[in-house]
Amino acid sequence: MFRKVQIAVALVSAFGCMASAHAEAWSFGVISDTQWLSPSDPGQKTVATGVIGLINQQFVKSNVDLVVQVGDLTDTGSQTSLQTRFNANADLAAAGIDFYALRGNHESSAANATQFKNIYNYTGSGYSSPTADQSGLTYSFTHNNTKFVMLDQFTTANGTAYNVGNQQSWITSELSAADHQQAFVFSHKNLLGQNHKDNLFGSDNDSNPIMQNDFIGSLANNNVKYEISGHDHMNYRSVVTSPDGKSQVQEIIGASDSNKFYTPSTPVSSRDNPLSQELNTVGYYVYSVDGARVTGKYYAAAISDVYTTVGGVSTYNATPDWQLKDTFGYSLNGQEKIVFEGQNFSISDDTTKAETSENGYLHTFATLTGMNGNVNKDYNGRGVSKAIDTGWSKAEDGLASDVLSVWGTDSLGQSKVDPYSLTLSFKGTGGKLVHRNFGDTTWTDVAGYTLNADSTITASVTGMGEFAVAAVPEPESYAMLLAGLGLLGFVARRRNKA
Repeated sequence: MFRKVQIAVALVSAFGCMASAHAEAWSFGVISDTQWLSPSDPGQKTVATGVIGLINQQFVKSNVDLVVQVGDLTDTGSQTSLQTRFNANADLAAAGIDFYALRGNHESSAANATQFKNIYNYTGSGYSSPTADQSGLTYSFTHNNTKFVMLDQFTTANGTAYNVGNQQSWITSELSAADHQQAFVFSHKNLLGQNHKDNLFGSDNDSNPIMQNDFIGSLANNNVKYEISGHDHMNYRSVVTSPDGKSQVQEIIGASDSNKFYTPSTPVSSRDNPLSQELNTVGYYVYSVDGARVTGKYYAAAISDVYTTVGGVSTYNATPDWQLKDTFGYSLNGQEKIVFEGQNFSISDDTTKAETSENGYLHTFATLTGMNGNVNKDYNGRGVSKAIDTGWSKAEDGLASDVLSVWGTDSLGQSKVDPYSLTLSFKGTGGKLVHRNFGDTTWTDVAGYTLNADSTITASVTGMGEFAVAAVPEPESYAMLLAGLGLLGFVARRRNKA
């Protein structure tokens, strides 16, 4: 009798509300330029301490492991200002969250280099730097099987100016090393800026094309999907193609965390394909790393909801309305398709790539077909493309398929969400399509699916997230489930009488 009760409980667990957390998932935060133009504000000393404090609270709530800042920590770069920026991380330090920073053009001098290194003094697991002169300025470290490469392009303490070309052999060596699965590259200046035209390679969009080819090619060849920067004080994400047309990488320019806000200017490069743009907001980013999969989330609030300034003195809202504005991501075991505005797409993917590095997959395949129906334009009138990515994780309890992740079917500022057709295979003769948002643990049923004769399910869906086929019990399993539930009721009644 005890075994029958166990069977009934197991069936309830398998066929009821399924929930599973990704135990290996972790996250890091990114904050952008934090210089402040009102030194009369008490305690700020040209640092946006009020904004930093509000964003750090969100990082603590998000339980990130570490935070990266992509330069321009201060407006003046003075030792006092650099120390003020360091002290503003008290909330992170109290929560055990590490902080890693880069210099920006506001801290670009040799004296700033010395001050920066004295205050921030970086070390860490897998720490590396190209030269002793650049140690603590350009450096890399590893965390949870992930490599972070931090690029400084400004004058070092001895007066030497380095650029990406001087550092390229070290960059490639770090990215090609076998000490990580994921890798992210950070700089202050952009690959192709929107407001600023000075960039990581020189003074304009087409500066040093060979250097650009080598750098973007190195990232693409070593599975680096995101190059993350600041400098432009706006949220902007795009696909950047190398001058030789052989390599691509997404650049992510961080929203402003100061009281400076810029608008895009011309000329724009034909090698820059916009995916997401938002101006005049205060924002931050949280990246979740889950094995082969990465999900980025951009949160922002209106300037007036974060602070108001009267007579050079700012008042801060203790609880700004931070909104999730954009979700994007990729998987090293999936596919990516760049879909131009008005273009149809068809993506076929399966778990073959995932199975080469990890056992336990059910060998699921999926097909997505649809259209980028977005009609919104960026500030300069360009159509906004979509980077649609797929990825996989292994089947969880109660699933008849592996888990498909889909990113990029929505666009920031999109006037409507385009439906697309999803076909997903499964094991067995029955199942139902289920979905959950990134970060959720509970599956919900998808309505209106079609169960096909070839053990596939097809449905018209919208949005991103994770999709899978939930197993449906065979008739004899239902009978066992009902019997088990009846037995549980009988046992409960006997206990009540006792």
